[in-house]
Formats: sequence, C-alpha cells, structure tokens
Amino acid sequence: MIAASVGLYFGFIDPTYKDIQTLQEKRSEFNSAINNANQLTERRNNLVNTINSFSTEDVFRLNKLVPDHIDNVRLIMEIDRIALKYGMVLRDVRVSGLNLDGGGPSSLPSGNIGDTLVNYDKVALSFSVSSTYETFKQFLKELEDNLRITDIGKIFFNAPPDPKNSEIYQFNLSVTTYWLK
Repeated sequence: MIAASVGLYFGFIDPTYKDIQTLQEKRSEFNSAINNANQLTERRNNLVNTINSFSTEDVFRLNKLVPDHIDNVRLIMEIDRIALKYGMVLRDVRVSGLNLDGGGPSSLPSGNIGDTLVNYDKVALSFSVSSTYETFKQFLKELEDNLRITDIGKIFFNAPPDPKNSEIYQFNLSVTTYWLK
C-alpha cells in the first residue's frame, strides 16, 4: 500500500498538482488581462463621450489650432488674407521642412505635446511683405492672435529703396507652424 501510494503520488498526483498550479497562474494572468481590457474599454468610452460632447465649432477650432495634416496652400492663403487686410502682398513665399514628394516632413525634429505623448512636426514658411512699420506691427499682432499656432522665428527688414517713400520697408519673415503626425 505504501509503495502504491508513493508510486501514485509521484506518477499521478504530483504532475497533476503542478499542472493545476500552472493553470491557476494562467487563470490569474487572464483575469488580470480581462480587468485591464475592461478598464481600457471604460476609458475609451469616457474619451468617446468627451469627444462627442465637443461642439462642432470647438472641433473646428481645435483642428485649426493644430491640424492633423499639413496643408501648405491653406496656410499661405490664411496668412495672405491677413496681409491683404493691411494692404500687403506676400512675396517670395518658400516652404521648407517637407520632402520633395510631399510625403511629410523631412529632418525637422519632432516632440511630444503635454502628457499625451502625441507626436507633432513642424513646417517652416518664409515670405516677405512691404509696408510701414506701424502697419507691420498690426499685421504681426493679428498673426499672433490667429487661431493657428505659428511661431515667428526671424524678422529682417531692408531700408526703403525709394527716398520718396521713406516709410515703406520690406520685411522678411520666417514662421514655423505645427501639425500632428
């Protein structure tokens, strides 16, 4: 009986007990995964409800603030609209930071916005305008107040070539705008 008990223990009970322990560990891992999945589903539902609570105007303004794609033509048109308001015309417009195939930014560094770890990229735009200093300051103020995030990197100006129009300067600007990847 003792030999049969020892044989039964090592032959059947011990391997079965180890299998049961392995299955219990897997069950606890699966339960943990199910709990994580339930938490993620709840979090996703809360985010969807939050997104759905935004008005269409707020969504439009948010997309204009930091768009999810780069639209150079629309950006240039927007800056040109502001310039035309002050009687200025954009000249020598150049866009840098994009691949030649238009497939997105080239070697510009990217980073994270806030704690959400959302990737963004930059596009540089340079242009020149001619105006008086006071008008140019008003143009910059409106560019600053514009909803689209733009950083003015460089401003150069040239003395007026015509002595009769001694108040008209040529300003060269370099601005950077951002978009979400």
